[in-house]
Amino acid sequence: MVVHLKLLILAQFEPEFKYYRAEYFLDKNGSLRSDTEVFHLPALTSPLFVRADGIAGTTTGMCKANAALTLAVILSDCRFYTTEKASPYIFSTGCAGGPVERTTLGDVVVSTKVVDFDMGHHLESDDLHLDEYGTPDEPVFKEFPSFNHMAYFELNQELVKRVLNASKRVKLEDNQAAQLVRSEYNDLKIPTVHKGISIQSDNFWHGYGMRKRAEYVINLHLRRVQGSRNEDDVYKTTQCEDASIAQVAVRFGVLDKLFCIRDVVNYDAPPKPTTSHDQLKISAYTTAGQMAPAFDLGHKNNFLVGKVLIEDLLKI
Repeated sequence: MVVHLKLLILAQFEPEFKYYRAEYFLDKNGSLRSDTEVFHLPALTSPLFVRADGIAGTTTGMCKANAALTLAVILSDCRFYTTEKASPYIFSTGCAGGPVERTTLGDVVVSTKVVDFDMGHHLESDDLHLDEYGTPDEPVFKEFPSFNHMAYFELNQELVKRVLNASKRVKLEDNQAAQLVRSEYNDLKIPTVHKGISIQSDNFWHGYGMRKRAEYVINLHLRRVQGSRNEDDVYKTTQCEDASIAQVAVRFGVLDKLFCIRDVVNYDAPPKPTTSHDQLKISAYTTAGQMAPAFDLGHKNNFLVGKVLIEDLLKI
């Protein structure tokens, strides 16, 4: 089977992908559609589902290496992609953490830019000896200019607008379990679709101090590229894959076809006055504990938005 891909769905986990698999690759009885073939590609941990009309999907696994490897292997296979034909849309989707001041559990956030938190020099305060690395009241991070091209990616803003416009037809869901977690934060918001900057790290950082550092990294790149922040340049989600996927997309010349949607399943800091250290010791308040009530809610809302966008892009 040789099929030039039109759209590739890259989900982080199986629980996220199950909705897309059921909608696009299985029939009503849960069996494989007659127009779909399953490929087991070298180095990938999950099968690739490919429809005859060019819609494909798989799970990447978590974190940078898995995400980058998955996309690179698929785009390197001439059965699915050649530069002689139009490049496919790359739909990266998964869960994320977010700041309670700007997001809530069950939100769906469309990424405008993706930034890598790790690419640069992170220092501890004990190691802060030179003014060039910052002052005691700002995060101790210094960029590594030679690798800035791997740390910041602006996505196709027309695609961002298209996602937001398509999402206007969607009513997001909510549940009592997520509402209970929100109450610990005095968060009265309900799930919505909005846009913002997403930052990637293989470090599951948690807390207001680490958020300050993440926002410092984002603002450093914005000043470098744009000279200043725009009104829409606001940190909204933290995740583990999308800057790596963007880097691979650049190598293959398909960055303009990449769009990233993240559903918020946990907050990036504890409810005050709880400290991050204490929260991570109490099972009910661990980030995994937060995710339990919001995990499936986020995935459902993600799919509701992703489905209308796929229909809009491919007119199906």
